[in-house]
Amino acid sequence: MSSNGSGGRRRKGGHGKMLSEFLNAHNEVRAKFGEPPLRWNHTLERYAQQWAAMRASDCKLVHAPNNQYGENLFWGKYKHWTARDVVKEWADEAAFYNPENHTCAEGQQCGHYTQIVWRSSVWVGCAKQTCFNGEVFVVCEYFPAGNYLDTPDPFTAKPSYPGEENHIPESPGPNMTSTATTQMAIPQA
Repeated sequence: MSSNGSGGRRRKGGHGKMLSEFLNAHNEVRAKFGEPPLRWNHTLERYAQQWAAMRASDCKLVHAPNNQYGENLFWGKYKHWTARDVVKEWADEAAFYNPENHTCAEGQQCGHYTQIVWRSSVWVGCAKQTCFNGEVFVVCEYFPAGNYLDTPDPFTAKPSYPGEENHIPESPGPNMTSTATTQMAIPQA
């Protein structure tokens, strides 16, 4: 496996199909806006798997604390949700995004959508977890992270330092004891 975690190994069966579904669904959305395709990353996938496993007991939409990656979360009441369904739910937030002032419509979310299309994000890794109560928790991690405060326009965002997009820092994994919160760059109008 390469140092950035992308590796060359392929997984077989349903897991590999789910990974392809996540990646293809993201890239279809990005293509609609002329954004370059994301690439799958196993480091991000492992981090997503760790966080999803930690949420299995309650399935609550809580972001991983002290997370250096961009992160989209999804919760579904039943197990029928596919990777494509989840990405579509996030992408549908485009209806609430105002590209003129880079805000979300009042009372709406659009940060999941902007993370998907964030120009400087290059890598993605996702995980789907069936929670103990039968509900579904999905997390996708992105690097470089999008939705940062100094660049509210997802279509002009550049990496914060040259070469960042090719160096994914290893993370020790999510730490549930922290009280850190994630700050969204996309304000509501």
